[in-house]
Amino acid sequence: MKNWLIDFLCCPVCGGNLTVKSFEDSGNEILNGMLLCECQRWYPIIDGLPRILWGEHRGDYLEFISNYERDISKYSINLELTSKITTKKRVRDTFTTIWDRFPRFGIDDKDKEKFYDNWMSQKLGFDNVDDLYGFISSKKKILEVGVGSAQKLKMIGEHTSGKVVGLDISSSAEHAYKTTREMSNVTVIQADLFAAPLKRGMFDFIISDGVLHHTPDTKKAFLSITPLLANGGEISIRVYNKQGPIREFCDDLIRSNTTKMSEEECWEFCKKITKFSESIAKTKCEIEIPEDIPIIGFKKGKYDLQRFMYYNIFKCFYNEAFTSDENNLVNFDWYHPYDAHRHTEEEVRQWYVEAGLKDIKIFNPESGISATGRLK
Repeated sequence: MKNWLIDFLCCPVCGGNLTVKSFEDSGNEILNGMLLCECQRWYPIIDGLPRILWGEHRGDYLEFISNYERDISKYSINLELTSKITTKKRVRDTFTTIWDRFPRFGIDDKDKEKFYDNWMSQKLGFDNVDDLYGFISSKKKILEVGVGSAQKLKMIGEHTSGKVVGLDISSSAEHAYKTTREMSNVTVIQADLFAAPLKRGMFDFIISDGVLHHTPDTKKAFLSITPLLANGGEISIRVYNKQGPIREFCDDLIRSNTTKMSEEECWEFCKKITKFSESIAKTKCEIEIPEDIPIIGFKKGKYDLQRFMYYNIFKCFYNEAFTSDENNLVNFDWYHPYDAHRHTEEEVRQWYVEAGLKDIKIFNPESGISATGRLK
């Protein structure tokens, strides 16, 4: 944990200030230690990563307690609080599986980094990637909610001299920490966005790309992080959009089965969809819809068959620039998480209004809704 992070943190339960106790450090970074609150709650820093979780997401940390028992005994804390509830939600397990499997997705390949940077610039409404980099460089305190492989977190840290904090509830926080550890202006915390251990009004930019819809309540998740914005700060999100009735029906039907599968069972199932997607993509077949058919959501035009199936029938992702496993990862990301909510532009706009945001802009590429707004 970078030393400067303590200025951003607070107790996720009572909101009180945290004090840091270091057991091992390397100068500017605490490797192992504790964060203590006056309410007697405590949170471990393990291998450089603050684990600021409570309730059902909190671990028992028995190995940590055993390793540092002598150091911990110096402080008046209730160790029994660590093992009250240790059950993990299904969504957290799903994304733990994803990022354990692909800890450096989109990072080690320069072409993919460029692809994702350009894609991010489009989602945020910029004309080109240089405008995206310029926007990021103007921000001094940035929060990414849901870091995944840390591809965006790393890119953001490289293009600002400000402080960048990444938050994730799954083990991707561990991978993201390792990926960005050498970046002096970037740090990561493992925490629940519904109880973010961060002081209100701290950040001039918050981004959450493809994360909020994987929580039990997308709107509640959004309204949980907007208080972290400073006056004049901006927040950008991306969520799934509601598709046509055929796609919605098929996706719900398939997901009613796949969300009950184990991670491995669903991964193997998604391989069949990925192979099907690749097969039809390689036909290079083009179809034409002569006229709009509004009742089923078909729009007039010419379409690549695979993309038409993807947007109108059921999710069957394929990109020839990705490996087979990377394509499968995208399909798995949709079919296994228990929560995968879809929304309309009107819904998303209303969330921004309710949060007191202005200058609201909605972008609706076919695969999702991107929105941005500024705190008054």
